[in-house]
Amino acid sequence: MVVHGAAVTGRLGDLLGENERLLEVNLGGTTRVVRWCMTEGVKRLIFISGALVYGEWSNPRSESDPANPALAGAYATSKYCGEQLAFLGRGSGCAVTVLRLSSLYGEGYERGLISGLIAQALSAGRIAVDPPMADAIDLLHVHDAARTIREATERSEGGLWNVGGGSLTSVKELVEVCARETKASIELGAATVHRAPRKLNWVNDARAREDLGHRNAVSLTEGIHRLAAWMRSRRSFSGGSGDARPSSSGSGV
Repeated sequence: MVVHGAAVTGRLGDLLGENERLLEVNLGGTTRVVRWCMTEGVKRLIFISGALVYGEWSNPRSESDPANPALAGAYATSKYCGEQLAFLGRGSGCAVTVLRLSSLYGEGYERGLISGLIAQALSAGRIAVDPPMADAIDLLHVHDAARTIREATERSEGGLWNVGGGSLTSVKELVEVCARETKASIELGAATVHRAPRKLNWVNDARAREDLGHRNAVSLTEGIHRLAAWMRSRRSFSGGSGDARPSSSGSGV
């Protein structure tokens, strides 16, 4: 069995010209992994993809909804192409599973919106953030994701499953939880945003809950607590992070 989750990561809306290496590594690397699985007679391949491949989330996306990764940029496109490359492995009798995870966070993540908020709080005692605050994200803690990936390894049949956090969390709520956990103040910027609030990586993962026993055992409060403790232990918040002003305008998570 092979679980393939290696990739050069990117951001929502990243452009092709800025990410040629990302595409070369992700597509070339996945091609080599699939080829190796086929030549070595690997029976199971699990490919870790992301909800970014849907490209738009006005409603929670289900597995039957079409993917439109170009709307989300080069990284999302590389993940979708990786899915298709993985499914080519079925030609050799390899059972292929694709898991589309929503926005991961937790220990091990030193970059992104949530880690940026905590880094500010730990280094400066405050969280300075610019609007929009009404944007919302489907957050999935890494421990919950890992548990479901492990369950997927127990299935003899392959398939495609969304794996999410079960609800949306607004940036406002996220900032407030981070501030409470770190006992930091909140400074809201005066920028004006001329667009409707948007939702990111929102999935309907009912099938994963039924087939794979997926569940969200780590609450947002507990997840932020664990991440903050991990960052404190690594001192990964040092080095001027406190001057940054995170915004939900990028992928962030």
